[in-house]
Amino acid sequence: MNNKQQFAELAQKLVKLGENQNEFDFWLKIFDDLAEEKQRELIKMMLAELEQLEKIK
Repeated sequence: MNNKQQFAELAQKLVKLGENQNEFDFWLKIFDDLAEEKQRELIKMMLAELEQLEKIK
């Protein structure tokens, strides 16, 4: 799975937990323009957020 696929899957899970779809749509549009390091950083933040939301729900 590449970074963009992972991002899209995480975004979908986060939206199901109540996060804003529009924000993820924006990031998905510019994702390919981000440096690979920034892509990984964004994914890492999303994983942390997902973990926190899953604990709450």
